[in-house]
Amino acid sequence: RRYDDAVAAAEKTKGHPAKLRLLYEIASKGDKWKEAAQYLEEYVALQPPPPPEELRRAKYDLAWVYLNRTGQYEKAIKLYEDINDPPRSLWGLASALRADGKKDAAYTTLTEVASIFPNDAPEAVLTMARWREADGQKDKAIALYRSLMKHPEWKKTGQSSAAHQALERLGIATGGAMTNEVR
Repeated sequence: RRYDDAVAAAEKTKGHPAKLRLLYEIASKGDKWKEAAQYLEEYVALQPPPPPEELRRAKYDLAWVYLNRTGQYEKAIKLYEDINDPPRSLWGLASALRADGKKDAAYTTLTEVASIFPNDAPEAVLTMARWREADGQKDKAIALYRSLMKHPEWKKTGQSSAAHQALERLGIATGGAMTNEVR
């Protein structure tokens, strides 16, 4: 009932784009993801289009719904490619590719992030390592974890610490252990 009341109130909102965004918000809060996607699809298709930043936000929201709520991975992939807002859109693209079973393309996308965007590189390498491990590619995962710990600019990052913990969990000696000595 409260959901229906919220939708009825939103329907009275002036301005078609504002109404669609509000209906999307209500549908998403009500876990009605198919409806939420439909409102965003209509919003993205508006002519004339919404202002560029609002349109980009709507496309990100719609791609997220496709990827995480409706399982429409191909649609998510196309949207992330259309958004073309690296590195953010590349992160979404990599996740959508992986979810769609295109793991090699997902790894390639993360490699692109790591090689072009230095601030995102440690997280991209850590994500690749975790995905390799999840995919049963233990040797490749170990190599990536080690590269995180050895890279001069990444040694003191949280990702390097996570790599150290992952290697220990995998039973790999990482060296550099401190001993407790009483003097």
